[in-house]
Amino acid sequence: MIVKLRVDNPRWGARTLHTKLVQAGLARPPVVSTIHRVLQRHGLVVAQEHRAPKEWKRFKRHAPNDLWQIDGTMDAFADGSKAWIVDLLDDHARYANGATAVRRFTVQAAWKAMDTAISEHGVPWQLISDNGLQFTSRTGQKPVFFQERLAALNIHQLKSRPRHPQTCGKLERYHRTWSVAVDALERV
Repeated sequence: MIVKLRVDNPRWGARTLHTKLVQAGLARPPVVSTIHRVLQRHGLVVAQEHRAPKEWKRFKRHAPNDLWQIDGTMDAFADGSKAWIVDLLDDHARYANGATAVRRFTVQAAWKAMDTAISEHGVPWQLISDNGLQFTSRTGQKPVFFQERLAALNIHQLKSRPRHPQTCGKLERYHRTWSVAVDALERV
């Protein structure tokens, strides 16, 4: 039945054939992998050329304080209160340089977190962030307070592309870890 369906419909793969067998009322059709092996055995599947896996270039700086990442995330606590956590992460070793809880995620709150991290760990060479209004001006014309302070300390600001959170992926992953830890503490 598998071979007949495939011959009649040469574009159907193993998954589609499995679905069609279920729709035909077959009580216990073979699993998709078995259907694929049947097709191979009858020469109805053309082996595809295996491509070499894509080489990933690891995005990691060579020394501490080469690049920091900054972002904020909203978190809810057991008592129902909410707070923004402004996080700073050193790109070299994924070291959390700072995590500051604030009620409102403003330019001043972002700079307070940055200033605290600088006083504890030194001045980074570069800082990358998303395009939040806390970090950068919308028009790019007049810099916001945060940008002015970075320029005064000779810190080069980098920005991620809009709707591309992977650029600050280490920090996004840190946010997920933070949320799991907070949830675990609340259950204790």
